Amino acid sequence: MHKQITTRRTNRSEKGATAPTFQSIVLMALILIALAGWAIVRFVVPLFQDKQIPAVGPALSQDAQAAIAGVSAFYTIDYTESAEQWADRVCATTTDEGCIFAKGYFAVAVHATAEKYSVQTGCTVLPVELVDNDEAHMVRIWKMQVTLSNPWPAVEQTHTVYVAVEYDENLQEWRMQHVLFEQEAQKYVVNPTP
Repeated sequence: MHKQITTRRTNRSEKGATAPTFQSIVLMALILIALAGWAIVRFVVPLFQDKQIPAVGPALSQDAQAAIAGVSAFYTIDYTESAEQWADRVCATTTDEGCIFAKGYFAVAVHATAEKYSVQTGCTVLPVELVDNDEAHMVRIWKMQVTLSNPWPAVEQTHTVYVAVEYDENLQEWRMQHVLFEQEAQKYVVNPTP
């Protein structure tokens, strides 16, 4: 008889802790799934999302951008265009004086070369360095690397040019003055030591 009482007491103490039901197991599983889903969305998904790559180095200055625009227009050449069409494209990036220079001097020479060699080329222009800064006249000289998409004979695919840019007070922006002639650029060319 003593054994029965002990067994009953054990059963009574177990009555407070009931076995999990099917519903409670499903509820716990749903809670765990929701918690795992939240953790994945919160911590894992951001690792695989496209992120913008930060720019390397400082942003290009407005004068460097003006030099790029001007040189790009200057070296975008198509023999099917007239000299005036080329000059108009260049003039869209230059100062008034630069436009007069492009139309009066460069347009005829560029057009003659374009026709002679059937030139159709675009270019990629990269600023190399600012080599002169005339604060008093708001003129800067940039050394630029030009890579032509379709070079013509007697010109290298990638070469260096120097370009003058000037701050236009009326337009409140930097604009190209002109691509320097070889004689003008000589003072900026650094000759390597032997």
